[in-house]
Amino acid sequence: MKRVIDALTVTVLAGLTVLIWGAVWAGWHARPTVTSTLRDLRVTVLEAGLTLKNLREASEAWKDASKQQALATSRAMSNVDAAVVRFTSFISRTDESVNSTLLPTFSVTLERQSAALLESQRALQENLKALLQATQQLQKTVAEAGDVVSDPHLKEALANLSKASQNAADATDHLAKTTEATEGFYEIAPPRCC
Repeated sequence: MKRVIDALTVTVLAGLTVLIWGAVWAGWHARPTVTSTLRDLRVTVLEAGLTLKNLREASEAWKDASKQQALATSRAMSNVDAAVVRFTSFISRTDESVNSTLLPTFSVTLERQSAALLESQRALQENLKALLQATQQLQKTVAEAGDVVSDPHLKEALANLSKASQNAADATDHLAKTTEATEGFYEIAPPRCC
């Protein structure tokens, strides 16, 4: 009966050893995939962060440029308004012959100022379009990074890896305890005679 128990114990220990080595082997071969996935995730998060930083810097630069352009436009308009007021009073005090030569020149000057202001407005609109495109691209990049980070397969793989590691630790602990408990069972009795 003792030999049967010893044989069963050896069989159970051999089976546990095979299961533990199988779990260790599976964990070892899954490690490169998990490592690669985590490295790719880290790179994606870093790229998204750099993109956000670059967009923030570009937005601040655009904001400063827009403020400067708005100030320059306001100053130009103030100067134009002041020039118009002065010029109008000058024209009203000037005699008819002078008015006939100055008015066409003034009209040309006003048309040029108006064209310059329209060009400045068009440039501002183009800047706004470029910023809109950059913002839309950033939103796509952030959405793609969010998709990678929230991928359920990644979470599942990490959970499975954690569970496999815990199972390997538990099995190793159990094997150690079983080995300690069975150390006295392997004494070989002398063979019995008929």
